[in-house]
Amino acid sequence: MPPSRTPTSLLTCWVLSSLVLPVPALTMVHGPQVLSSGSQVITASLQQDQYSSFHAENPEWTFNHLAVDYRNGNVYLGAVNRIYKLSPSLEVQVSHETGPDEDNRKCYPPRIVQPCSEPLTLTNNVNKMLLMDYRENRLLACGSLYQGICKLLRLDDLFKLGEPFHKKEHYLSGVNESGAVFGVIVSYGNASPDMLFVATAVDGKPEYFPTISSRKLARNSEEDGMFAYVFHDEFVASMIKIPSDTFTVIPDFDIYYIYGFASGNFVYFLTLQPEMGGGPTTGSSAAGKEQVYTSKIVRLCKADTAFNSYVEVPIGCISGNVEYRLLEAAYLAKAGSILARSLDVAPDDDVLFAVFSKGQKRRPRQDTQDSALCVFSLRKINEKIKERLQSCYKGEGTLDLAWLKVKDIPCSSLLTIDDDFCGLDMNAPLGVSEMVRGKPLFTEAADKMTSVIGYVYKNHSLVFVGTKSGRVKKIRVDGSSRALQYETVQAVTSGPVLRDMAFSSDHHYLYVMSETQLSRVPVEACGQYSTCSECLGSGDPHCGWCVLHNMCTRKEKCKRSSEPRRFASDIKQCVRLSVHPNNISVSQFSLVLEAHNVPDLSAGVNCTFEDLTEMNGLVEGNRIRCSSPAEREMPRIIVDKGDHQIVQLYLKSKETGLAFANTSFVFYNCSVHKSCLSCVSSPYQCHWCKYRHDCTHDPRTCSFRRDGSRTEKILVPVNVVKPITLRAKNLPQPQSGQRGYECVLTIQGNEHRVPALRFNSSSVQCQNTSYFYDGMEMSSLPVELTVIWNGDFSIDNPTHNKVHLYKCDAQRGSCGLCLKANAQFGCVWCKGENRCTLKQDCKQGENQWLEHNGINSKCTHPRITQITPLRGPREGGTLVTIRGENLGLDFKEIEGNVKVAEVECTPIRGAEPRPGVRGTIVNITGSHLDAGSNVSIMGGLWLTCRTHASLQGYGNVSVSVSIDRAHLQKDLRFEYVEDPTIIKIEPEWSIYSGHTPVTVTGTNLDIIQTPLIRAKYNGHETLNLCQVLSATTMLCQAPELAISLSRQLDVPERPDEFGFKLDDVQALMALNNTKFIYYPNPEFEQLSVSGVLELKPGSPIILKGRNFLPPTNNKPCMLTVSETQLLCESPNLTGRHKVLARVGGIEFSPGVVHITSDSPLSSTAIIGIAAAGAMLILAIVMVLIAYKRKSRESDLTLKRLQMQMDNLESRVALECKEAFAELQTDIHELTSDLDGAGIPFLDYRMYTMRVLFPGIEEHPVLKDLEVLQEQVEKGLKLFGQLINNKVFLLCFIRTLEAQRGFSMRDRGNVASLIMTVLQSKLEYATDVLKNLLSDLIDRNLESKNHPKLLLRRTESVAEKMLTNWFTFLLYKFLKECAGEPLFSLFCAIKQQMEKGPIDSITGEARYSLSEDKLIRQQIDYKTLVVNCIHPENEKSPEIQVKVLNCDTISQVKEKILDAIYKNVPHSHRLKASDMDLEWRQGRGQRMILQDEDITTKIEADWKRLNMLCHYQVLHLVKSPFTFHPRQRHKARINIQSNTASCGFPLHFAENMIKYTGSPDSLRSRTPMITPDLESGVKVWHLVKNHDKMVSEIYLTRLLATKGTLQKFVDDLFETIFSTAHRGSALPLAIKYMFDFLDEQADKHSIHDPHVRHTWKSNCLPLRFWVNVIKNPQFVFDIHKSSITDACLSVVAQTFMDSCSTSEHRLGKDSPSNKLLYAKDIPSYKSWVERYYSDISKMPAISDQDMNAYLAEQSRMHMSEFNSMSSLSEIYSYVGKYTEEVRVCQRILNFSAALDLRIIHQTLLL
Repeated sequence: MPPSRTPTSLLTCWVLSSLVLPVPALTMVHGPQVLSSGSQVITASLQQDQYSSFHAENPEWTFNHLAVDYRNGNVYLGAVNRIYKLSPSLEVQVSHETGPDEDNRKCYPPRIVQPCSEPLTLTNNVNKMLLMDYRENRLLACGSLYQGICKLLRLDDLFKLGEPFHKKEHYLSGVNESGAVFGVIVSYGNASPDMLFVATAVDGKPEYFPTISSRKLARNSEEDGMFAYVFHDEFVASMIKIPSDTFTVIPDFDIYYIYGFASGNFVYFLTLQPEMGGGPTTGSSAAGKEQVYTSKIVRLCKADTAFNSYVEVPIGCISGNVEYRLLEAAYLAKAGSILARSLDVAPDDDVLFAVFSKGQKRRPRQDTQDSALCVFSLRKINEKIKERLQSCYKGEGTLDLAWLKVKDIPCSSLLTIDDDFCGLDMNAPLGVSEMVRGKPLFTEAADKMTSVIGYVYKNHSLVFVGTKSGRVKKIRVDGSSRALQYETVQAVTSGPVLRDMAFSSDHHYLYVMSETQLSRVPVEACGQYSTCSECLGSGDPHCGWCVLHNMCTRKEKCKRSSEPRRFASDIKQCVRLSVHPNNISVSQFSLVLEAHNVPDLSAGVNCTFEDLTEMNGLVEGNRIRCSSPAEREMPRIIVDKGDHQIVQLYLKSKETGLAFANTSFVFYNCSVHKSCLSCVSSPYQCHWCKYRHDCTHDPRTCSFRRDGSRTEKILVPVNVVKPITLRAKNLPQPQSGQRGYECVLTIQGNEHRVPALRFNSSSVQCQNTSYFYDGMEMSSLPVELTVIWNGDFSIDNPTHNKVHLYKCDAQRGSCGLCLKANAQFGCVWCKGENRCTLKQDCKQGENQWLEHNGINSKCTHPRITQITPLRGPREGGTLVTIRGENLGLDFKEIEGNVKVAEVECTPIRGAEPRPGVRGTIVNITGSHLDAGSNVSIMGGLWLTCRTHASLQGYGNVSVSVSIDRAHLQKDLRFEYVEDPTIIKIEPEWSIYSGHTPVTVTGTNLDIIQTPLIRAKYNGHETLNLCQVLSATTMLCQAPELAISLSRQLDVPERPDEFGFKLDDVQALMALNNTKFIYYPNPEFEQLSVSGVLELKPGSPIILKGRNFLPPTNNKPCMLTVSETQLLCESPNLTGRHKVLARVGGIEFSPGVVHITSDSPLSSTAIIGIAAAGAMLILAIVMVLIAYKRKSRESDLTLKRLQMQMDNLESRVALECKEAFAELQTDIHELTSDLDGAGIPFLDYRMYTMRVLFPGIEEHPVLKDLEVLQEQVEKGLKLFGQLINNKVFLLCFIRTLEAQRGFSMRDRGNVASLIMTVLQSKLEYATDVLKNLLSDLIDRNLESKNHPKLLLRRTESVAEKMLTNWFTFLLYKFLKECAGEPLFSLFCAIKQQMEKGPIDSITGEARYSLSEDKLIRQQIDYKTLVVNCIHPENEKSPEIQVKVLNCDTISQVKEKILDAIYKNVPHSHRLKASDMDLEWRQGRGQRMILQDEDITTKIEADWKRLNMLCHYQVLHLVKSPFTFHPRQRHKARINIQSNTASCGFPLHFAENMIKYTGSPDSLRSRTPMITPDLESGVKVWHLVKNHDKMVSEIYLTRLLATKGTLQKFVDDLFETIFSTAHRGSALPLAIKYMFDFLDEQADKHSIHDPHVRHTWKSNCLPLRFWVNVIKNPQFVFDIHKSSITDACLSVVAQTFMDSCSTSEHRLGKDSPSNKLLYAKDIPSYKSWVERYYSDISKMPAISDQDMNAYLAEQSRMHMSEFNSMSSLSEIYSYVGKYTEEVRVCQRILNFSAALDLRIIHQTLLL
């Protein structure tokens, strides 16, 4: 506030004495108002860069479920018919199609397993469950098709890993809703597979689906045991089913699972289920009552396979005596320290946030919006469960689980339990009857809450709640009863928020989903707050104020936030400024700011005055000295807008360049004041300079000052010459050269200047002048008066006094009006002239005028001109108005002198006129004069009285008025008539709400001034208006009946009283003979569901409803009415028209009618079509002209594009041709000398070991037993005799496979061991294999599995033995025939990959067949040729090797070693990791090149491996490279050298390499670039993780690589799928096994060629060839890099697709490896079909020929394996399952020598 002014004796102002003006108070605001931080709710609008959304591509494909990968932030979205993988910013990365497909919900089992007789229709697939299996890097997506089968999809690309469907356990739920299934994955560490707890509604199919179960989650996605029950026998299983008895009580019973989670040793599910009550009367269907629901939490032990630990507890919460029991959503989170203190739990304890709806009844049609957010402590729920368990195990109460145990079963046993008690087979399952009440945090009555999620931020528990309107409420929970809603965000445009919400991996964003939109919403919107007080008062704990950056943000985003006062987290820490002084004149320049809560300002500040100026501020501690802007820089201040301007003063940091604090500051300018009074009245330090006639802030520039003034009223009659004398104060004396005084009057827009004379400093007089104004409409006219001197110096007129000109005769045409004029006017009534004038203008004598308060002050000749009304009822009460002239001036002149019909009218004083002469017009208003009435005097024109009952009966009476002694009685008559009567009321009914027309017939109705109709009901009176039409007719609106809406019934009601209020007529207040009745209000139904009714012209409109009554008049259409229907003839109109039904005061619109014309086209339409046709023709002509002009340009452009495309095509073709030619040359050079010994084949022993026992280099079967005593050898030989018995061996294998602990790994191991034992007896092994395969086929068909699944996987000993059998028998075919094209393909891939850059870290390459291993960048590189010296013979000629300048040193070493050891097996070569690479340059200059040394570049935590270009190896290298053996000492290399390279010295000190092992370890690293644990530095070679771009840009490289390698792929496939090729015949084993499969098909009557084809493909190509193609290192002594492995996988996949009979529908979303060979696969398939056909046509092989062949193979490899070691390994399984295996021996009845117990004792000895 500006300082208050104190009067000073130095200042005087000249003003008119009548112009005294008080100084008004001035209120100023020094900045924006601070908002309260209490319960303020801010509705945020999201910035576009923070907000992302993804919409459904088809409105019917609604979204169902959501999951976020916390490792990389990718979002997985389950929708109808689709699964999407989205980036964190919701961009589509890949999608997977799940439907629609042919299905019928009544089919069970699904048609895949058993044919279904129901008709199949195209059915959508609703996603019912979406779970992340992090352990196996896959997504579990379960749908609604085929009774709920699930797909297992790879997380990286949504590739389908498996889709189990051929067992009953593979179908999880038959419910079609998306929110009906919930799953929880429970992990037990690396040793055991995970478990899946599944809870689902059963939808009336309890016999098919358990409501809750635990399933096996196999690691192999195609394993048969996937989703099998964890435990299952004929009595107990890992599941709970709803008993059929429950459905007899409640036929529509079901359990709806809302949420599930795992915590500690338990798994929990939250449910909503019907209450069973005490018997069948509770059921909704049985008793017809509305079903009551309750919410419960279900708990199970993770390790409980029999579900004995099942306990359920009812949950809910109560807020304000309102129960919330219907669970909508829930979420498990940590408590956080603030909430934990309120709940009495630890900060890391789990709490459960839950949203409930009001009540316990689900009303779909009247869905309540009232909902509550509550919190539960999980620890206290567990304590409640433990308390209930303990009481039950003490024998107290019953199991209390009505839906599962329809009968009450008492608890039993005595047992003490602990916190982790998992139940017994008694007292289980168990229910808790007492509800666990949550703590209510927040309630919402208008917008129902539908979802919830939360987390802890800086000890605050934050909860995000989705609502029905698509909003997200952000709530901070500070205690069990304290929750603050601090922000609301519109997250989705329409529809409610679904239950699934998820945080991003960094918790910066929240993913919110409706049915058609997925949105990414920031968890905080701090940027919306522009001031510190708004930011810190918002209640958002994420937000703080970054002081010098002047923004609201998170603390981690504010630079140097840890320094004092740079980051404010409390509103008390906001910067405050105070200015001294707080206002200055524009001509002053210095001020001081005092700043509070500011950080260190040593970098300096600037003072900014809005956009006026910016100046340097001088910092002195917490004070800043600023200079104000110059006066010329200030905007002009206009006096009309005040003498000051408020500007914002900002402090701007020089460090950040941003303003960080501001305050309001006032500049004032005294010079804008042009009058003394306005100057001295200013609230600022302004002073008036008298003789300069200006205002200043500096009093030293003025000689003296004065002030003061007074006021008076000035009256001047027109046309009278007289001076005007004015009193004043401080009038200045004009000096020499100055002009005198003048008076300026403005009369009706014309200015009149009159000379004035200054008598002294306090008086001035305007000279004698007369004044006049036009017109007689105004009796007086105020005129502006201004006194000026010296030409234009005005004297202040603070009270704005005016000169009042007046005329006596204006508007005063009677004596009374003249004498009523202001006495100061001096007006008199001139009787002779009969007019009002001044005394001097009345030419008669003094006795001839009348004046106010004079001797003659009584006006004569009073006169009455009108009386209204002239009639009234006999009882009186009528208001009578008497009009006239000169009826008196004072109230006392008429008091007691007014009579009507000889009855005195006693007026009561209401408004007394000013004293005046007789003739004043008085208006008197009275009511019931005998009891008192209101009387008001209104100027003398009329008198108003209210009559009362007549004393003389009916008839005319005279009206007289007595005023003083005057008695007025003329022909004024008033008639008393009979009271009105009511004869008839029609109709005698209305509706509750009234306002229906009622016609009243009677007599004398027109005498009533305000007729009213009344009704009284239950003590409440209601009135309505009536309109008098004639003396006998009156139209009324029926009053409403005073009955509340809630009490309105469907029966008519009669009012207690019904009548009329007609003035004072009492007889009609309540009519006794009326039968007036009120009916219920009519109720209407909508015209249609959509609200629009389609009609043809003339068709009636039918309104349906109830309580319809006979129609009323004045309706726009004719009506036909029944009790429930109203028929209205539609108007002769077309188009859309709103239908409005009016009944009394009720208006209702049942909808809209759309009346369409029968005629196809109206005249308007015909005219419109003609006009449109003309415009269309004109447009076509213009388009043709434009097209002709553009076509010329397009032709030229097309020709240019065609030329460019031709050039591009030629270049691509040339590049492919050159690449192929170069590769052919290189391959020819590589394989020109490859004969049988040139290809590095592994020997038979190593080859079979790698296939039979992959990954195990030194298997025991290759070595002798460590301790081979005579007894041990004897025991093993005895056991060998048992193995050689076919019956025992088959029984032994079947027994092992029947054991639950016999895993897949064990099956493969036993199959390989048996084959090594039987290597010398392949005839016997083949016989056993055939028996096992025959059994396998029988079991497969008996279990009703699809026949095509046979031999698909390796799940039995027989399948692994089949693989091993082919391995033994096809070795010769590999060496002689198929090995060469396979090795050529491997070499071609390796060489083609190494022609371009290969990233040493990620394994990605420029040339690749695999999209996953494709470099997604443009890498610039050059090919170099280096000369190399053989490391073992330096005198040998130098070898030229092609390398790339972007190769790492390890890659260069590998390429050099490949060139040096061209045809040497890999195991016989030197290892690159054991050698150092030396670069010799000139004389004595040598340099050791390494991947990492002291010259390695490190930028921003990224270390790049050294490449050749790093060492300036840029051109043809003539200086040779050589190898030296590496000197190792604790993995450190010490090399001391000073060498020069390329003109600059490189000084190497001690060099340390960070990794050990071969360089292949670098090349085969996983594609994840991880930082060094010690230094935190990340290593990279060619690409970083974030450098990858969209892969589709580079897919053409895949095509080019595929084209280059096409010949080698074709050669391999042609060799494999040929019966006679390269001089080698078809191996007998293939023909023999194919014939065996055909025999088995014939045996089981399987004639489907596709099934036979699939069996053969599963038997040989998929079981043997695919394994060999993917792993050529099983056949050759080679090293396979990761990029080569990826390319071979693509070839192997193509091989598998070629052997399949199913058609692959490919689209834009199909994997690139399938698209790559899409055109080739049909040709390959024809090769496979021809191959199988040729084999079937070949003559069968006799058993004798086959046995001879097998005997020859056994002889050739007789001693490859140690049979004793193999038998020892097999016998370990006998020891594990001794009793089970002995059953086989008892069945076979072997001799005592072969008793297993004897063998066992022998081996123990």
